[in-house]
Amino acid sequence: MARTKKQSINYNRVLKIGDFDNLDMYIQNRKSWEIAMAIRTLRDHGATSPDAILLGVGAAKERTIFELANENDCRFIIPSDLYFNMGVWHGWADPKFVQYPGLSVPDGIECDHWRILPRHADMTALPFPDNSIDGIFSSGSIEHVGQEGIFDKEAIKKAASEIGRVVKPGGIVSLSTEWKISGDGWGFGHVRLFDEETIQECIIEASGLELIDEPDWSVDDSTDVIALADIVSGISDNGYGTISHNDFVFTSVHLALKKKEL
Repeated sequence: MARTKKQSINYNRVLKIGDFDNLDMYIQNRKSWEIAMAIRTLRDHGATSPDAILLGVGAAKERTIFELANENDCRFIIPSDLYFNMGVWHGWADPKFVQYPGLSVPDGIECDHWRILPRHADMTALPFPDNSIDGIFSSGSIEHVGQEGIFDKEAIKKAASEIGRVVKPGGIVSLSTEWKISGDGWGFGHVRLFDEETIQECIIEASGLELIDEPDWSVDDSTDVIALADIVSGISDNGYGTISHNDFVFTSVHLALKKKEL
């Protein structure tokens, strides 16, 4: 992946299909948009360096890990997840990744896999000291925290608080999750859908971090809506940005946060 270019768009934003071109990356769908935004945010705001310690929270074995595992971006990168108990998410990672991360490097990426130090960890109880991490990324994970079948606000707030605790003063956090466009209720199954109020309460305020720029929460209404069932079954193409399920329509939102200097 080429180094990101700084663009005149907000770092805190709901996904717009125009971003697929503006980010000058391999953008194919909303997941790759989340990854591109994470890499861009950490690099553009000084979280990456040859001496940096980076942390992925709920990171499974996503592409972000391998894109940042190089001498320019970090000394070490620590992907964390419930690798030994992935449950319904078992297809995203397995215990072998903890021992052999180099076997999971995606095609086309050159990285220093010895810099990758996976750690089995619950994101509501991160096993790292206060103020110890230069940059954190978490893409499409915090919406799954807590008990199934409810909007478990306390668990989500705890995860956000843990992220805020371990990042260094002046450190940067990139976090992507689900943004509800329409539908009544909190979400479905293991998936919580956020809006402006719950983003503020459960993530921004709970983390104790600050947005690095003014947010753009506006929704791009020009995109096709793809059924979640079609994505899961592989019927849809890769260009999706907006998803429907039951009575909900939702997309991705990215937060770029910074911890106050001491």
